Amino acid sequence: MTPVSSPALPRAVVDAAVAAEREDSGWTDGEGAELRGPDVVLLVVASGRPAGLGAPAGPGVDVVAERLGAG
Repeated sequence: MTPVSSPALPRAVVDAAVAAEREDSGWTDGEGAELRGPDVVLLVVASGRPAGLGAPAGPGVDVVAERLGAG
């Protein structure tokens, strides 16, 4: 199955220099520290909600947390 293309990540996440990898769909976007997790969790984080930062994994979690003021 080929993943459906998704819109680009919001600026708050892209500017954080992370490579987001959605575990459910296999979709990836961005460059930098890896941030991986289920699609819905990365959607919460990408929408700028720091509450979603407890579920993803990878060094990109700290990068995004700092960018969102939650680190």
